[in-house]
Amino acid sequence: MYIVAVIATKMCELFVLLSSLFCSTSALHVSGHWHPAEFFRFLGKFGFQQTDEQDLTSTLGYIYGNVTSENSLTGMMALVVLDSEYFTTFFGNRLRRRASACPSMFEQLNAIMWDEHCNEHGYEDFMRRIPCKKNELCEEEMSNPSQVISTYQFTYHVRDTNQPRYSFITAAHA
Repeated sequence: MYIVAVIATKMCELFVLLSSLFCSTSALHVSGHWHPAEFFRFLGKFGFQQTDEQDLTSTLGYIYGNVTSENSLTGMMALVVLDSEYFTTFFGNRLRRRASACPSMFEQLNAIMWDEHCNEHGYEDFMRRIPCKKNELCEEEMSNPSQVISTYQFTYHVRDTNQPRYSFITAAHA
């Protein structure tokens, strides 16, 4: 019996190893501290494959995580995920004086960006107010918690059926 179990285990291990050669995933893991004196922080650039309408479940991209404050601050900053089409303008405006930088950064986005309080008719999900309350969902996720990956505070579902794109993730004072 022991020999059969060892052979079955080894075959299972071999199957997993061979399967991983045909299927690949990539990830970006961001961890660290952000100090309130910083107005803007670039966190990363990554790409997503084109979403296949016939196989949404396995071709969607996901961005998820937790962002909390040691001082129990909430909603003071914005976590923004933008594709390359919108990022250049957003990123360029960060160099303005602080009083005009934020309105300039969001000017192009405001017409299309969904926001539960400010723009319910927006169709792009670009932003989360951060930090979030410890052990709770981010504010924007409260209306549809089933869409958030378990044990995390926020989840972006990235869907682009036209073409693969680069996306950029940043944090800025709101």
